[in-house]
Amino acid sequence: MIWIPRIFLGISAEDTSSSPGGSTSDRVPLHPRQQFRKLCDKIAASDSDLQDLCLHDVVTMTQTGLLSVLGKSLSKNTHLQRLHLQLGEDTPASRRIIHSLFRKSSSLPSSLTTLSLSGTTLGGKQLCCIVLEGLGSLPLLQCLDLSRCHIQDEDIHWFALQMSKNKTLKSQRSSSLEQLNLERNLFSGGPNLSALINHIGSNTNHASSLRILNLSHNKLTMDVAILHMISCLELSLRKSLEELDMAHNLVHITCETPLRIAEFFPSMRSLQLAGNAATSRSQVGPFDPIRSNLPKTLKYLCLRGCNLYDEDILLLAQAIREERCRVGTTSVPVLERLDLSYNHLTEESFVALLCQSPLLMRKLNLAHNLVQDGSKVLGILEEDNYSRDLCQLNLHRNRLSRTQVKRIAFWVRLNASGARHYLMSCRGDQVQASLAVWTQILARASRHPEVAYHILVNHPCLLLWTGEG
Repeated sequence: MIWIPRIFLGISAEDTSSSPGGSTSDRVPLHPRQQFRKLCDKIAASDSDLQDLCLHDVVTMTQTGLLSVLGKSLSKNTHLQRLHLQLGEDTPASRRIIHSLFRKSSSLPSSLTTLSLSGTTLGGKQLCCIVLEGLGSLPLLQCLDLSRCHIQDEDIHWFALQMSKNKTLKSQRSSSLEQLNLERNLFSGGPNLSALINHIGSNTNHASSLRILNLSHNKLTMDVAILHMISCLELSLRKSLEELDMAHNLVHITCETPLRIAEFFPSMRSLQLAGNAATSRSQVGPFDPIRSNLPKTLKYLCLRGCNLYDEDILLLAQAIREERCRVGTTSVPVLERLDLSYNHLTEESFVALLCQSPLLMRKLNLAHNLVQDGSKVLGILEEDNYSRDLCQLNLHRNRLSRTQVKRIAFWVRLNASGARHYLMSCRGDQVQASLAVWTQILARASRHPEVAYHILVNHPCLLLWTGEG
């Protein structure tokens, strides 16, 4: 890997590429011309095994006549897989670099699988359109990072306008992209953003392999705008997408927002809506449970810091239950992780989630809320039908006593140890458990001493078997 922090005198280059004698790390002072030419020669060498290249703040290359040397060296490299280009603010020098590397796709090696332009300003001067035009020469590209690029609505509108006029731009679409990162930009969504995502995430045959889309920390506003943007995405892209991050935008969160978004993505596994503002009234009209469809593939739902109250969770549980009754299925969706931390929830939300909604949760995060009635929480945890699948429960920074926390922790650890299944099968004096069953219980609870102790104390028949009775 070649790391070029800055291209001017006094800063150094670090060569960490592998050698026959082992890995080396040598810092060589860079001269603006001679040393940089040597690095470019290594990039272009036919026997070069260079796979990672990071160029940070290289705008001074244009002042020493070395820009063309870098472009020719990159175009000759057939092994480079990851290119990280950080040019900083928009300047005449940075624009010349972008034009040289991306215009007509003449300088980018076709072997690239990862391209990062994070921290490079692409807003204005048609730079975004030029970069997207250059992606047509990267058939193996799997990961594209355009975060912190200051992309605005005007830039996306300009791209959509150019794509409608330029047939060549329409035909230059990658087919293997799996991850697209657009976080921390300045756009607010809309159909033009859908056109941009469609162009990057699918090919000319409208096939898509995009699995991860990050739109966090932008200015996406209103449920209606979000749903309109999602509905404009190509069908193949919506079918392939598995992870969607829309955290820290301006989306108005309601009880049905996760259902409305998730219904467009049948393969979705992760949906993040953290840091968006909750509202008591839907922005897209009354909720129709017939249209809702929580995908069975969804494993992680994050509503952290969304200003939610108990009534919001009650309505969400009701909507999920009605959807299950409408579909008429007996299968219960399993949600691996549900994050509801930093809201205004009490124990009523815990009861609603475990008793009223048909979700089998593995991990539930209720940290930094208002849970204070530990008896209700314990009552649900002791019911095998409701809580036997819950293996992790975070109640940090609530209003519970230390004793209540310890008792709650016991039941959660009982689930995590795997001993609860055997324990519940032989509860009550009228049930005579075999020695083999008790052996299984203690074996599974061996890593949690308090679990084993509780079992011994509450089941005297086990003390007889162990010779203590």
